[in-house]
Amino acid sequence: SISHIVALEEQNREYFDNNSSTFSKIRVTIHTTGAWPNSLHSNNHVTTLLLLDRGGAVQVNMRTDDGDRRGQLQWKLVNYHHSSSEVKCIDCDLYAPVKVKTLYRAIRHDWKPHQYLFSSGGTGCRYWTYVLLDMTANDTRRFSLRPGVPAHAWRVFGRCYSRTGAERPCNPIRQGQFQSYEDWWNDWFTLE
Repeated sequence: SISHIVALEEQNREYFDNNSSTFSKIRVTIHTTGAWPNSLHSNNHVTTLLLLDRGGAVQVNMRTDDGDRRGQLQWKLVNYHHSSSEVKCIDCDLYAPVKVKTLYRAIRHDWKPHQYLFSSGGTGCRYWTYVLLDMTANDTRRFSLRPGVPAHAWRVFGRCYSRTGAERPCNPIRQGQFQSYEDWWNDWFTLE
């Protein structure tokens, strides 16, 4: 599979930066990361799939390594529309198709949400995804996402989901921090 981590692993950057494939639907996927011991509940991770009009999808996944708060924005070509670990999804239809490169360039060059520091404990993917949807909905020059989508996602993100169907509130939604370029660069590339 073709993958790329924005500004950290430049391998395959051109694939996404120049990709003219179009998508007309964004699927926000809530995954289980495994059940809690002796419980019906589980922790979740949130990712985004750009469902390609000609099949397959591009996964846009803000993640972090265990014990590390620094975000890594991975773009990955996948051949599915639903993940095997999915417990809930939100489909967001666009009024007009968008090229993958249009969103990639908006993220990398204009909005810069890849400069993200997760909250303590490595949480913050819900908030990051909400901000991505909000930026997309507000950028009406390039995107045609309904304005109410971010608020709907925020309500859905207010709960944790599991394979058993058990739900629990996960309020407040933990918010990471979007960093300046200098702070982000220093976190990644300056030795202490």
